[in-house]
Amino acid sequence: MKREWMKQARKEAGLTCSQMAERMEISDIYYQSIENGRRQQKMTIETAMKLSQILKVPMEIIINYETR
Repeated sequence: MKREWMKQARKEAGLTCSQMAERMEISDIYYQSIENGRRQQKMTIETAMKLSQILKVPMEIIINYETR
């Protein structure tokens, strides 16, 4: 399951995958795998919280996307 919402939010924030990975303190490849749905198919609360803070997306929206 590709996370188009995540990619769109990252782009709207003006961030590259590398910048996101750095801010989340994970590798570029791991970040890209999350965004492409190959990793964390059930996103951890820690990852969701970091995304919420970095992308300024409310947790409710992330939860809504992830539970579809």
